[in-house]
Amino acid sequence: MSVVLSYVDTTKAIIASDGLATYKNKRTAHSNEQKIIHLNDNVLLGYAGHLHSCLRIVSLLTNAKPENQPIVNAMLVEDTNTFIQKCIASFDNLERCGFLICGKGKNGVPCSASTSNYAPDVLNYAIADNILYYALYPEEVPRNVDLFRNRILQCPHDIRFAMGLTIDDVAKLSPTVNTQHYFQELRF
Repeated sequence: MSVVLSYVDTTKAIIASDGLATYKNKRTAHSNEQKIIHLNDNVLLGYAGHLHSCLRIVSLLTNAKPENQPIVNAMLVEDTNTFIQKCIASFDNLERCGFLICGKGKNGVPCSASTSNYAPDVLNYAIADNILYYALYPEEVPRNVDLFRNRILQCPHDIRFAMGLTIDDVAKLSPTVNTQHYFQELRF
């Protein structure tokens, strides 16, 4: 399982991930897989888990039929989260997959969400009233350690740098994460 990080404050939303995609047996499938989607002007989406299962859901959003494209273009964070939850519930034999979603929510309020078909230890903290972050970590990261929070506190003025350091930290702990960094950002 990969690492995916999301950060939202009053001016921006950022998602970051590593680039390693692995099969269930942790054998490398791709070493430079972009696991972040800039869905529309409102939503960023990052995913981790079984690559085929994640892409099965993501493709429903990114390859929408022409008549559904206006709906996808107008989706907010809550809409995207609900859509993914319905997909997870409707697919048979879906392997493990998790999603972090961030961007604009209802009434244009910046927000984040997470959903999966298993019970991951997604860490969700507010550092201050106007900052939200999520971290989806692989199993090898100790559950009582929040690497992302520590890096945000060390580098509060350069969140991308903090995200890159966090990915590097996780890569040292897990064979399913590499030090390739991918980012997508929305400005509000």
